Amino acid sequence: MDDGMLVEQNMEQPESVCIPRLNGQLLQSGNFQNQEICIVGKCLQNNSNISPSSKVEFEAPDGIKFVVVVNPQAPFDGYNTTYIEIRGVVQTDGSVLQTAYQEWGNDFKMSTWNIFVQLAQNFPKVF
Repeated sequence: MDDGMLVEQNMEQPESVCIPRLNGQLLQSGNFQNQEICIVGKCLQNNSNISPSSKVEFEAPDGIKFVVVVNPQAPFDGYNTTYIEIRGVVQTDGSVLQTAYQEWGNDFKMSTWNIFVQLAQNFPKVF
């Protein structure tokens, strides 16, 4: 290969898709209907009463309550901790149809997470 020849390579990285992280106010805004989102919440119901297709009440990091519909088509083993990150699709009634969830333990500082969520709205391609 000739040292004087410049070999051009396509260095473009595929654009990653970031799923919006919401609090209760953002969820209720109506701006995310039919979109996949993530929201961390405090489960307000007893785990023994939750089954696939249940409607479960949560409290968002900003204190606003919201409803998660457990998807009967997705794996669900119950919520075993107080704080849960829900990944799902926002329905027209403002509820979230759960597609996945992650347990975040029983000791979590929701007010700090709410600050992160508010800041993340300024950088949607990063968070």
